Amino acid sequence: MVKIPIDSTLLSNKFEILEINDKSTNNTDTSNGIGEKNLNGGTNDSTFSDPYGLDSTIPHEREVCDQVIEIWKKNPENESLSISKLRTIVKYNNPNWELSEKRLKSILKSFNLLPSNIINNTFVSKITSYETPGLDINHYTPANSPNSIKIQSSLKKGKGIFALKKILKDTLLWQETPFLLHPPLDHLNLIKNSYACTYCGKLLVNRKNKSSFLNGLDCKYCNESWCSKNCKKLDTLHVFLNHNNHSNQKVKLNSKNWLIFKNHCAETNWNGLFAVGYIYAKSLLDKVGEEFLSKFKSFATIPLNEKFLALNPNSKNSFVYEQSDQLWQTGFQKLNDCFPDNPLSFENYMLYIGGYNLNNISDALFLVQSHLNHNCDYNVDVKFDDLSPANGIKVYAKRDINPHEELFTSYVSPTFHVNQRRKELRENWGFLCSCKRCKNELKLEQKRKSSFGSIAQNNPQTQTQKQNQKKNQKKSNSDSNSNPSPNSKPNSNSNSNANSRSSSISILRSHSLSQSDRKKIRDMLKNVGKVGDFDLDLPGCKDNGDLYGTQRRKSVRFDEKVVAVKSDV
Repeated sequence: MVKIPIDSTLLSNKFEILEINDKSTNNTDTSNGIGEKNLNGGTNDSTFSDPYGLDSTIPHEREVCDQVIEIWKKNPENESLSISKLRTIVKYNNPNWELSEKRLKSILKSFNLLPSNIINNTFVSKITSYETPGLDINHYTPANSPNSIKIQSSLKKGKGIFALKKILKDTLLWQETPFLLHPPLDHLNLIKNSYACTYCGKLLVNRKNKSSFLNGLDCKYCNESWCSKNCKKLDTLHVFLNHNNHSNQKVKLNSKNWLIFKNHCAETNWNGLFAVGYIYAKSLLDKVGEEFLSKFKSFATIPLNEKFLALNPNSKNSFVYEQSDQLWQTGFQKLNDCFPDNPLSFENYMLYIGGYNLNNISDALFLVQSHLNHNCDYNVDVKFDDLSPANGIKVYAKRDINPHEELFTSYVSPTFHVNQRRKELRENWGFLCSCKRCKNELKLEQKRKSSFGSIAQNNPQTQTQKQNQKKNQKKSNSDSNSNPSPNSKPNSNSNSNANSRSSSISILRSHSLSQSDRKKIRDMLKNVGKVGDFDLDLPGCKDNGDLYGTQRRKSVRFDEKVVAVKSDV
């Protein structure tokens, strides 16, 4: 018997271990885990022909779990699929597998992977944080508004920021520069060729005519440059990391291995690892390294491996965990190769990545901003400086805020559907959001589903039409499977469009429409699927510097990737 090997290249792109969250987060994959869309709500008939002529085999339970996890990672909405529909997708991906619904359910139950269990897997109780040493929030607030906010800790929520007095809408609450800033991973190629600032990553639009580089902003030892005197002053690591002959005498650093480390981060799209390289280098090489590290350790954090196991209980011996651990170990070794006499422990390595992923926004960490907790109905706006990320952020009141009210930001885009928001919050920050907005939207969603179900149940004609559609679908499947082409696969998009048109036309017949209206709608439905994709602007997502516009926080999503920008500009 022949067994289908699992493609590990898919796994390497989908797990938080890469935290490689560093893609443009608007490019959300809407496929259902098999590259097609119609199986999410398609037929329950799970019989597939084997177009490749492979013998059937009984998969190992670990193979089944790994396949199911891949399907969920490909499209998060698949986590809510029934066992029957989930089996349909598994069978489509592995047509030679002998797998019953009963066995699939039993396997998922034994690994604590049933959908009812998945939704409750959180890790917020495992997150630790401490009081930030030497932090005085009044140093960041405007001079004309002292003692307006304070940092306060509680046993339930940990650290948070609260108003001490009435704050009016659009009031500047505080501003701060980055505690840590590293260049964007996708700008490394531009930085190497002097088309972007080596510190903040800002594009250098005047590089070709050299007009802005006559003030000593070029590096003396390489082609890299800074965008301003401020960035050059703040960049205390460039010479130490990139030029061996100017290395810190107290710390032995291998610049050749640092270049290998950077290239590895770019190849694997692993922004979390890249950031930890800068965090550890700063703690060793900077004059205030010890103070910097003590403050960084006060950030909320959870070891990356513990977070993985909290979200995927009983998966420690799975193929997915083995692949993840291998990637962690490779990155760990390449990082320590840069500091042969000062190796970082694996425990701290996992802890640092976990802390960075929980707190970073756009490749930066902020001491005060990191104290903000989440609410989908947030009351503050966090905005980056328009000129350079090195200039930091300004935080404004989004609405009037009452005394003793907590200040909230949004960790995810507020334009997302309630289920998508709660899923991202659970996977990336470890909690199930139960804010007022989520509760109200969940109630409306439940009412909508209940209303839709009652309408369908009270419409006999609709029920008959559905039965006829299923019979026709099964018949068409059996006809196509009777003479399969060795190189052909089911065209799910066309089936989906056909089902969509058929369903819509059936609904038309159950309502009183004029013949001309029916003809117009039929003509429009015929063109479904023939028109190319187009983009829609999300409400409130304008490019105005708002963190919660068209982009999500970096380094938090499972499936985020970095797309390198070419330097031939």
